Amino acid sequence: TTDAVCVRPTAGAVAGVPGVVGLTDCPLLSAPGASCAVACDVAVGAGSGKVRCTADGSWEQDPGDPPACTPSDAPWGPPTITRAEPNAAGTGTRVFLDPPSPTPGLLQSAPHEYVFDATPVSDPGEAVDLCCPSHLGATPPAEGIVCTGGSADVAYALRAAAVNDAGR
Repeated sequence: TTDAVCVRPTAGAVAGVPGVVGLTDCPLLSAPGASCAVACDVAVGAGSGKVRCTADGSWEQDPGDPPACTPSDAPWGPPTITRAEPNAAGTGTRVFLDPPSPTPGLLQSAPHEYVFDATPVSDPGEAVDLCCPSHLGATPPAEGIVCTGGSADVAYALRAAAVNDAGR
């Protein structure tokens, strides 16, 4: 019996890898065992790796150099609010953050701002009088961020977001 050959695909996912739109450095027909580099859809992002022609004429991921196309930029997950305490000056609340962890497999530009949203827990429709300024920078300040206003008898849900070139 003769092995089938693989035809170079021209569009669509290759070997089940999203974002791959074709192969580079690959002849129109490839013999079983031949490997070809992937071409990623620029709208999806960047990537590299190879696919290999199988004996049945289909393409599979090359286990020695598996292909991956990842977004060129993706938003970060939220930073972790590690604690909130009364401000030493006696007014407002000081909030401390740990930066978010990178998402495995995604390319992420550095955060350039941290923003906050405060909502009264007991009555989400109540006017918010706790105000946390945004912080410009790649990492949260070690000394925390001072939020002003707020009432001692109101519990607040505080959310933080890291903003990068891809958004929040």
